[in-house]
Amino acid sequence: QARECAMTKPRVVSGMRPTGRLHLGHLAGALRNWAALQDRYDCFFLLADYHILTTRLENLEEIEQNVRDIVLDYLSVGIDPQRSTIFLQSAVPQIAELTLIFTMLVTVPRPKLRKCFNSASALGLPMRSQMFRRASGPTRYMPAGKPICL
Repeated sequence: QARECAMTKPRVVSGMRPTGRLHLGHLAGALRNWAALQDRYDCFFLLADYHILTTRLENLEEIEQNVRDIVLDYLSVGIDPQRSTIFLQSAVPQIAELTLIFTMLVTVPRPKLRKCFNSASALGLPMRSQMFRRASGPTRYMPAGKPICL
């Protein structure tokens, strides 16, 4: 669904992994800022459920409830679905498609140049694919500004 602001405002894409309940740190560190960004940017806020597969396999049964809880938290702080897009990462098949393509095109030495992936354990396919999923966001959503490594 296209919104009118998509043509007039720069775009912001950000999100959180649904690993559990949000806390005051989320409110102070991100959510208040996200709510304020809606007036100046075309905002896309995602629930990064694919990212859990690289680090949190022990509690996969909790993801569905965590997603519901986090969406309610997003709404409770003023993130407005009429002004922003809230989406579940796994519901966008193009993210997985771009991740697959990136994993085939980028050699192992290339991710080693990234500060975020400087340990030997971080170079396995799960962590490399997480980097490529992050890269597929700017490719797909064309956000304003420079992506950061989280």
